[in-house]
Amino acid sequence: MDGALYLWAQDPAMKRELNAYLFREFGVGDSDADETKITDRWPFRLVEVLSFDHQGCAIHLFRFEDHGDAYYAVYGRSLTFFPVTGFTPDAAKYQIIGSAWIGSRDPVDLNTTRGDDPVVPRLPDRRRRFEALAAGLRPGSPVKILEGLFLEASREHLGLIAFESDGTAHIVGDRITVRNVPYAGASPWRRLSAGIGRLVVEGRLG
Repeated sequence: MDGALYLWAQDPAMKRELNAYLFREFGVGDSDADETKITDRWPFRLVEVLSFDHQGCAIHLFRFEDHGDAYYAVYGRSLTFFPVTGFTPDAAKYQIIGSAWIGSRDPVDLNTTRGDDPVVPRLPDRRRRFEALAAGLRPGSPVKILEGLFLEASREHLGLIAFESDGTAHIVGDRITVRNVPYAGASPWRRLSAGIGRLVVEGRLG
């Protein structure tokens, strides 16, 4: 961990800001007066697990628990949190980086239609493209499209599929394939983001 990032993460003001955010998100307390109780140690004990730089911004990852459930809280360009769901701190880092990579490319999902848009293919064509990508991995096997995106900025398909025969999930795209994506308990978006983030961190995807 970078020394400057580590020292910054020890700043009680950072944890207090996160706790104030989590106080509202989790609906802690019975009245506005309870907000005066917020400190760097309440309502949650935030334990730093990782700090890293992403595109010139320091990102700090904390772990905390609520009623026996484990979560990660993120302090960076914005504040957010999500369940641990088996993700190691490094996997959470991949998720954050991958989510930013995907988001910067204007993703259009399979719940969105664009009609005769000159760039985004029609919805049936996008579905058929993912079915074809799946057939390239395992011809003839029934498949479920867990997440199907068209990245408008780079004009390419990217998604997460699972074969019904064994439930194994794979990232597929016009130029990207990642087999056997882990974290079955997490949402398809998180699994896809983590897989893409790892490729970015390893220098295999620009």
